[in-house]
Amino acid sequence: MPAGGFFKLARIIVGVMGDAYGHLSLALALAEQAPQHEYLFLGAGTVREVVKMGFSFLEVPLPATFYANNKVDIAATIRNGSKVLLGRNPSVKRIMGEIERFSPCLAITAYEYFTAVIARELGIMCINLDNQHFLTKLRFEIPRGQMLSRFLYALPLKLMFSKADHYFISSFYAFPPRDPKTTDVFPPVLRKDLRDVRPAEGEHVFVYQTSPTFTKLVPEL
Repeated sequence: MPAGGFFKLARIIVGVMGDAYGHLSLALALAEQAPQHEYLFLGAGTVREVVKMGFSFLEVPLPATFYANNKVDIAATIRNGSKVLLGRNPSVKRIMGEIERFSPCLAITAYEYFTAVIARELGIMCINLDNQHFLTKLRFEIPRGQMLSRFLYALPLKLMFSKADHYFISSFYAFPPRDPKTTDVFPPVLRKDLRDVRPAEGEHVFVYQTSPTFTKLVPEL
């Protein structure tokens, strides 16, 4: 997206799921393409690092994904998500006060729960930016044996993270959207510092992985 792709000198809230770095990297790549706007980042965890980059930051509760033995710990994830939902009203009241002072005209959510809720309260447009909605917004064939996994992921996705007005889905696969009026698909977005990296043979291999419980990975490597 070219600089100024939304509108000039806009105030934009950007909610980011901060239990890892993928969503943060995507949101920062977008902000990098339109630096003339003023951004207020919402989130927790890794999102706190935007302060070091000169962005404003507002802490919000994080319905994070928990892991055990390199698998999603469903029980712990549900407990945490339920805790966030039970505290929803006081959280929204606190967040609304901060957001109203910022006076945004657009909301972008990178798989963050409260951003779309706040956008509806304020009556401003909310754009969803992630790859998770691949599961519910695109047409594709579900691999055999993956129906249960798809259902378990799609259910909270629909209940908690599908309140936006429009969906931009980052994907390696250009599958057609179920509703082209509300969904667009585009290739992965990289920040400039990553685009400038040139691969080379050396003594190290760089590996990115999310789960801290994947203890067998390092010995295998």
